[in-house]
Amino acid sequence: MRNSIISLFTLFFSLIFIRCNDPAILGSDLLKEDEIDLNYVDTFRLKARTLLDTGVITYDRSISISFNQLPMGRFDDPIFGTVEARIYAQFIKSFFELPPDFKNAVLDSAMVYLALDTVTAPYGKAAEQKHDLEVYPMLESISTTKRYRSGYYSFMNEAMAAAKLYNYFPDPKFRPMVLEPEDTFSYDPNVAFRLDNAYGNYILGLDSLWYNSDSIFLANVHGLMFRQANANQRMVHYWINSTYSRLQIFYKVGTQARIYRFPFQGGPRIPYWQHDYSPIIQEALNTPETGDQMIFLQSLSGLKAKIEFPTLKLPPGVIINKAELEVTALTLPGDDPAVFTPPGQLGLLRFDDAGNEVFISDQGALDDFTLLGGTLTTKTVNGASLSTYTMNVSNHIQEIILGKQAPECYLAIFPRSEKLSRVVLGGPQHPQYPMKLRISYTTQ
Repeated sequence: MRNSIISLFTLFFSLIFIRCNDPAILGSDLLKEDEIDLNYVDTFRLKARTLLDTGVITYDRSISISFNQLPMGRFDDPIFGTVEARIYAQFIKSFFELPPDFKNAVLDSAMVYLALDTVTAPYGKAAEQKHDLEVYPMLESISTTKRYRSGYYSFMNEAMAAAKLYNYFPDPKFRPMVLEPEDTFSYDPNVAFRLDNAYGNYILGLDSLWYNSDSIFLANVHGLMFRQANANQRMVHYWINSTYSRLQIFYKVGTQARIYRFPFQGGPRIPYWQHDYSPIIQEALNTPETGDQMIFLQSLSGLKAKIEFPTLKLPPGVIINKAELEVTALTLPGDDPAVFTPPGQLGLLRFDDAGNEVFISDQGALDDFTLLGGTLTTKTVNGASLSTYTMNVSNHIQEIILGKQAPECYLAIFPRSEKLSRVVLGGPQHPQYPMKLRISYTTQ
């Protein structure tokens, strides 16, 4: 019995010894006696500046990049300027119905339904924002063998809209009832466009041979472009890959009413984003003097920031316990953070040897921010409520000190593409809320 107790104590203290000497533990949970040797520095010189984003891949079938949800609107931002988001989408032949027989068919109506994203709330003002929506037939197809990158393409379309829906309020909470030949159905929240008869008759007149395969159909039948004609302060997001996003042709053969559905689900779709920046942003672009005071971030391939660490030095042989980059959201005159809300997530990027943007090593290759942090946090400082983002950069800073990485990183909003978001952040020399790099380390 006594030997058993001694063995248990020996095992217990052996585990403690192993745990205290585990390098993985050293950087996150120092023992009390080790804290005496802990050094803390937050006076590093930083440099920052706002840059135009280099864009993201918006469609590449070979690597399965195709957005399920897309914004559409013309958003007038009091600080950033205007951003327009369009949707180019190609419907495909139905994968759950036989090819249609439009011989002797008489068009009743052609309807396009775009399902609303019921998970991502519209950005901006909640009410009293009407939308003038338009649909244009495309004059060319989206290539399924080409990689598209935001800002580097354009598609030709008809000069006249095939459908207009003006003074409309897209409501992600409203489920419409749709009358079909066989019954009346409750659809998911959507926006419904009635296309002109010319377009409907064009669909009725498609060559039957084009239905032999998806590739033949896509090569010969162009898609549709969706846009907003007026500017307002509400950006709505659409679920283009929903089963409720589709073109429906209502027609008759004799006295029999029929319907044929062309889904957007599974078809090529590409977002288009165009930014018309305000004088504030134009003056800030690539300007270190402005970046010292504030930086501007915007999604939809808008704006990112370059952060530099020009004098990052620590004593030789140090072990970094933790390194954190903290930034604080600012509210400029004319802004309203309750309406134009800051993003929930920021991330850090670097360029690899091939010139591609990748996450810094503290995050790894996956789009998972658990280790990096960077989520929006609200805290109270001297009675004021502040919105801050804190990112773990321990590995990245260690790599910079060892000369394995350039002394820089790039700050961006995530997700970068699927929804509108923006924020103004304090720069390294902001008088009240400066950007800070905090490092705690021990010496050997």
